[in-house]
Amino acid sequence: MTQDSIQPSDGALGSPIASISMREGDEPLFLAALDSLVARLFEDIGPDEFVVTRVNKWFDHKWLAFSGSGRVGFDGWIAEVALGEHFQNQLTFPPFLATQTEVELYVVRNLNGFLNTQLKRPLLAMGRDHSSRNLQNRVSQRSQSGLYLWFSSFSEANGRGAVMVYRSHNGGADCWYASFAADGGWHLDRSKNISREVVKELFSLG
Repeated sequence: MTQDSIQPSDGALGSPIASISMREGDEPLFLAALDSLVARLFEDIGPDEFVVTRVNKWFDHKWLAFSGSGRVGFDGWIAEVALGEHFQNQLTFPPFLATQTEVELYVVRNLNGFLNTQLKRPLLAMGRDHSSRNLQNRVSQRSQSGLYLWFSSFSEANGRGAVMVYRSHNGGADCWYASFAADGGWHLDRSKNISREVVKELFSLG
């Protein structure tokens, strides 16, 4: 997601966004900044579908645009295969295990505006036994105007937090990642596919 893609949208119809629930091990300052980010992205972009997912573990920048691990040919022989990591040309949903995630917020557009509801079509099929099955789970095919955010739990216990955002629009999709650390006070640690200045403006740690 580029800086231009997070400017105010004519499609924004108001914000039914609720606060992210506080869990044991979460850092209040990190969650407060996350609440502000979620509300700001929703207001600026006004997607048809917005899903915020809690990941019950730390995840680093290598998850960004990662599709899964599968068998790939090598040495020019299709019959020869080895396990490899895949980063598809068309963005797919990250292959987190269903047991490691929990949907915190699901908002969809309807005829009257937006509705806070329950997710009926999971981002990942339940019971997947190998991440290679995620290789065709493309973000752009789920919604023409979707916004999907993942964040890490246990930010206080781990002394770090992570946020990853995917967006589908105009038949394509893009994504960005940011991580934050608590050493010497909470601060932005790493950003990928988005400028540090934009992250600091969107994710205010006070």
